[in-house]
Amino acid sequence: MLAYLKGESLTAVGSKGWYLVDVDGFFIGWGKLSEQVLKNHYPKGLRWLAK
Repeated sequence: MLAYLKGESLTAVGSKGWYLVDVDGFFIGWGKLSEQVLKNHYPKGLRWLAK
C-alpha cells in the first residue's frame, strides 16, 4: 500500500489494461497493467512524500 501511495510501480500478473487498486476492500486508485508492471496512476498531488 505504501509503495502505491508513494507513486511507485508494482509487480502484478494479469491481462493488460486498467485496474482498480484496493487494500482490504477499500479502493485507493487506478493502475495500468502492462508486461507484469502495474503503472501507478495515483494523482501526483496526493502522493506521500515521506520515506
